[in-house]
Amino acid sequence: MVQQFSNSFNRFWKTSDKRIVFILIIAFSILWKLFETHPLNKREEANQLLNNIIQFSAIFSAILITFIVSKVIQIRQERLERLKEITELSNKLTDFRRIALTLKNSHEFWNSVMKMKLDNKYKKLDYFVIKLQYYEYEENIEELKQAYFQETQICGAGLYLGIKSLLEGSRNHWQSELYDSYDHNYIYPLEILEKWTVTNCANVLWTHLDYKWAEYADCFKFAAISHNDKEAILQLCKKINPKKYGEKQFDRVLLGEIGSEFDGYIIPRLYKLTYYNTLGLPNYLDFSLTILLLTIISGVLLPLLLTSFKLEDILVLKLASISSIILILNLLYFLIRFRKILNEEIQIDSK
Repeated sequence: MVQQFSNSFNRFWKTSDKRIVFILIIAFSILWKLFETHPLNKREEANQLLNNIIQFSAIFSAILITFIVSKVIQIRQERLERLKEITELSNKLTDFRRIALTLKNSHEFWNSVMKMKLDNKYKKLDYFVIKLQYYEYEENIEELKQAYFQETQICGAGLYLGIKSLLEGSRNHWQSELYDSYDHNYIYPLEILEKWTVTNCANVLWTHLDYKWAEYADCFKFAAISHNDKEAILQLCKKINPKKYGEKQFDRVLLGEIGSEFDGYIIPRLYKLTYYNTLGLPNYLDFSLTILLLTIISGVLLPLLLTSFKLEDILVLKLASISSIILILNLLYFLIRFRKILNEEIQIDSK
């Protein structure tokens, strides 16, 4: 609770309109002046004020709690709906990575000199290292990159590195799902989805096998791919999209098409849905929790404590005034921001 209040308070000072801060300061000054010039003089007056504060705060808190709970239930339902699509797209992505694994393991398909160099001299390189400037490099990796860029006998290396990066997964995950044809409903971490999206490593299939085929035709030997591997790839393509690939035959264009589909739609879509499902509380709920917390502290807990113990009258009178000021400022802040909250609520986001 304390952490929630601290985070909300820091966000308030960073993001609130300066006009709101100014209004609250002016309101505090006026209220303080009023309580100083027209103070509570009797214990009975303070007790009556405290009872009124408790009653109002209880009603207001109940309304806020109802709103917060209903929104949490709604957000949970939305996440469950997204999770269905996330699971479906994740299974498709797993099938696509199975295609990449089959192609990578078709050793005769690749230029032998290129494959030997990338598996040995450049084994620490992948598409992430080549494309991402902020990637966490190992020691001396920059020198290895420079040597790679100066190579002349690594025909088709871009496709090999792209597939290698597609086959990379979580360090704590064995990726056993790649070695059968079942749907394991494995949900991919946001971090690896972001890397695949930013580097466009799925698009290497379309680039090398379709768009720039004339440039790379001599780098690959499609005839060397075994019949079983071709059938396995074809069946996975049909499983991914029966309508689109149901009547297709295995060839380079098929691989280019499916690579383009995953790079242009499926991986970015999966990344976006996964991102939304990992977000914390929306700003309007965070704001509502802050208001609720302040209301409970100033309008319920403090008045209850003041009426539960036998304290000096002067102390009760002062603290009752402070409780009233905090509650009024809290409600004023809520009313000022309430319109913005309603505007956020009616926004339509195509998630």
